Amino acid sequence: FPLMKKAVSGVMKAVILLVLVSVVAGQVSQYLAPEDVQAVQSLLKSAQNKDGTYGPVDAALYDTHLALLAQSVLGGKNEEQRICDLASNNLKADDLMSSYHAAAIIKLAGCSVKVPEGFQDALLAILKKPSSSLPEQFFASTILLHLKSVGSVTGSMLESLTGLLQSIPDLFTDDGTAKVSQSSAEKPTLFNAALAIRTVALATAELGYENLQSDDQEKVKEVIDKIEAVFGAADKSSHQGRKILFWADEEPEAVGSLQLTASLLDSIVILASSVAPLPIKVTGDQMTRLAQFFILNKAPSSLTAAAFALVGLKACTSRFLPVPLAVTLASPAAIPLAQASTPVIQVRVSDVLGAAAGAPLTVTVTKAAGLSSSSSEASALTNLVAAPVEGSETLFQINMLSFKPDQAPYAFTIKVTAASGGERQPATAQAARLVVRFVAPVTVSDLELVLLDTKQTRDSDSDARKYHYHYPGTSDEVLVVDQDQIISFSFKLRGASAARVLAPQQVFVALTDAATGEQVSFPAKLVDKLHKLDIPLTRAALGPLGPLQHASGNLDLFLIIADATIQNPVRWHVCSIRVTLRPPPVDRILSDQLLGHPSTRLPPSSPLPDITHVFRVPEKRPPHHISLFFTALIIACFALLVLSLPALGANMRGFPAAGPEAMFAMVFVASLAGLMFINVLFWLHLNLVQTFKLLVPISAVASYSGHRALAYLSGAATKKIKSA
Repeated sequence: FPLMKKAVSGVMKAVILLVLVSVVAGQVSQYLAPEDVQAVQSLLKSAQNKDGTYGPVDAALYDTHLALLAQSVLGGKNEEQRICDLASNNLKADDLMSSYHAAAIIKLAGCSVKVPEGFQDALLAILKKPSSSLPEQFFASTILLHLKSVGSVTGSMLESLTGLLQSIPDLFTDDGTAKVSQSSAEKPTLFNAALAIRTVALATAELGYENLQSDDQEKVKEVIDKIEAVFGAADKSSHQGRKILFWADEEPEAVGSLQLTASLLDSIVILASSVAPLPIKVTGDQMTRLAQFFILNKAPSSLTAAAFALVGLKACTSRFLPVPLAVTLASPAAIPLAQASTPVIQVRVSDVLGAAAGAPLTVTVTKAAGLSSSSSEASALTNLVAAPVEGSETLFQINMLSFKPDQAPYAFTIKVTAASGGERQPATAQAARLVVRFVAPVTVSDLELVLLDTKQTRDSDSDARKYHYHYPGTSDEVLVVDQDQIISFSFKLRGASAARVLAPQQVFVALTDAATGEQVSFPAKLVDKLHKLDIPLTRAALGPLGPLQHASGNLDLFLIIADATIQNPVRWHVCSIRVTLRPPPVDRILSDQLLGHPSTRLPPSSPLPDITHVFRVPEKRPPHHISLFFTALIIACFALLVLSLPALGANMRGFPAAGPEAMFAMVFVASLAGLMFINVLFWLHLNLVQTFKLLVPISAVASYSGHRALAYLSGAATKKIKSA
């Protein structure tokens, strides 16, 4: 199952929850449950076409391969003829990638197909060619082995496969990576190492390790020795600050890491089944970490992720390697104390596919401790051995006969040990930690409501009005209070134990506006085995809390209690109260609104003051007739200037009379007049920005036309001088 370097378009996207787990203390704490299997099957069903193939047309070969791969792990099989036809039509000697997927489909579906003429000879030629690259050797050998398993190719492959066993070990480097070929200048990668290990594993499984010559066996052992170096190189890889065991070379994608890791581990399993016992030591801790890696791919979004997560999980259950165990809670996480006199906890111990461990197990509770400050210690459960559940190979039962738990959460540390001599050897790992909540109903008693003046206290004033309520009834009496009073509460909460005071996480009283539904909450505190709180109805107390400030009207009073150990969360409508609040000054309300208190509400009948805006007083100006006089004086002076120009010696005869030069001269004079007119408008009512918007285009016109007009005058003067 190689890691494909190029992105395959059309991979089916569907978010599923394959396995959602948390890893605690190095122990796998989840397995492939029935609901997870159903989620994968739903993904496969959504990706399947009417003809039995999977995925869109341009990716049907790839997606069908992955779907059949996932089905093979789940124990299913698809024998649709259209799938076999799809695979048969894609057996092409010049396209090894398509032929690889097609051959895998033929093997997984059990198809009976006839290979194209010359196809087998072309692949054998690739294996015999010394210059063939590692990917070419992998694809050619794997395609032939897949087709041979269903009888589509015949003949001995001994010479070709032994040639691979002799050449591939030389491609490895000391750091666990491998080269594409001996002559290649490309950087050695983990991807190439995974291809090399899988090629050798498949060849060894086909030929039989015991049937190999001694020098061929030595070459196989050389590859096996490199596996430890591959593990070391993979442990150095990380993605987003998290170790990922095996890496996808230059492509830091989770799916790429998943493919590479699953392929490599499956290759090790194949080698271990052929070369027993495996010369290298794969530890239980390494296998546990690998299982965690597959399980922590919690939401595969494609057939690729689903298929290779399943392949990796299946490899973790091989009898040739240490088997990681998943320790999970089989009984509900919340156990009612009242359901039986002796609560029982069931623990499931299985491999990551949910099957039995394959060896006798001893499940021991090494520690049990309450997680709340008030819960009792569970010392009676220390070193308690759980009993196997009759009729089940994976369930164990912890009897709580010797321990009476409180209504609280408890953490149980579970250690699993396996006896030798079983079909499989479970991996030894650290203990698992399971959290169980013992729950019970809560009862409210002795609820007392006291109305106090601001200068009174509950204990010193016997004249205070006191009211008593009984859960869960609601009083019909409406209490009338005003802003000079305090509502004082006290009540008791009892759980499973009458002698123990319950302290839930959330206990508060809520005042709800009966008309609008707006609510203000007040938390209660545990004081001397009583929950107490005082609610002052002053504007200062209600104002910062939001919607009830300055409001008068009917309010519903609720007692709200919630906790993870309570079976019956409480929302008790105790009574209704009529609150009378004196309206604050209007200026205070307006200032509150301006200061960012949008919840401030005006009293219904309060009139608003008139709003008067004071603008800046205009500056003092001269009388109107004086302004008109000076305006007329300026215009007269300008007219006198224009009339006096000939007398002052101004040459008016140089103005062009015809041709383009006359047009440019007139435009120049008009633009100068326009500039002067704009200045007049600026003086009258335009602002600076508006003036600039008008000046810029007219100035450009004046500059261009003036340049052309002056150029004409200069040329005319030059001609006149030459003629003279």
